[in-house]
Amino acid sequence: MKKLSLVLLSLALAVCFLFAGCNKYGVIKKAYEDAGWTVSTEIEQYQDQINTAIAEENREDIADVHVFVKNIVSVAIIVEFKSTESLVEAVENSATLQGFIEDAQNSDYVSGNCVLITLSPAALEVFKTTK
Repeated sequence: MKKLSLVLLSLALAVCFLFAGCNKYGVIKKAYEDAGWTVSTEIEQYQDQINTAIAEENREDIADVHVFVKNIVSVAIIVEFKSTESLVEAVENSATLQGFIEDAQNSDYVSGNCVLITLSPAALEVFKTTK
């Protein structure tokens, strides 16, 4: 009975780690905050409008959009998909995303279920640390 309990506990922990590994945003957020970036409060006030626009575009695969800023001029937009699989599917079905991301699995602009949109080399360097 003890062995069965240990096996079940191990299995439960493995499942928890599996689900925790699906969403990369927590790691990305910490990396940006550690590098001195902050979540844009200006964008947060428009978050409901952004989510409504995403819903109107029938993008059920997108979970959220996050914006980080540093020194006012550096901006990093993180598009968080509901899963890595939904991100890969979105890239396969979108000419726009295909033009931006040639290979989702090997792109510097993709980490787990998140895509970086930026013109800032500093933002890209922080994002690369989350892979």
